[in-house]
Amino acid sequence: MFKKLVCLDKAIDILKSNASPITDVEVVCLRDALGRVLAEDIIAGVDIPPFDRAAMDGYAIIAEDTIGASVENPRILKVVGESDIGRPYRGRVLRGEAVYVHTGSVIPEGADAVVPVEYTKLDGVLLYVYASVASNDNISRRGEDVRR
Repeated sequence: MFKKLVCLDKAIDILKSNASPITDVEVVCLRDALGRVLAEDIIAGVDIPPFDRAAMDGYAIIAEDTIGASVENPRILKVVGESDIGRPYRGRVLRGEAVYVHTGSVIPEGADAVVPVEYTKLDGVLLYVYASVASNDNISRRGEDVRR
């Protein structure tokens, strides 16, 4: 049932004596590429995502504005706009401000975190934030999946 253990150098020798480089190249459709080895490097021409984007529905804010936020001691911010898919907010988020963001929408300039909608309550333009977030929380950064 158990195989005999060998030292690392012996294992490398066994691998080298039983493996050979792949020299044949063929072009196949992507759907047939599973389990194959690339013949050459693929170079990404763009960053994916192409911009900093919201990882969830919530409010783009400056994380420092939420320090110490709790249910008993909410931080109150002013909602100044919305960033929707295909219609990003064009302004800059300043201290004390928030911009509503949809999952996948552009993070407005100045914001460094997203507080999830579940930890907030909106009353007109006033946003009550009941949990603190850290810088970069709930943001997918430009090039995070694939870097150009």
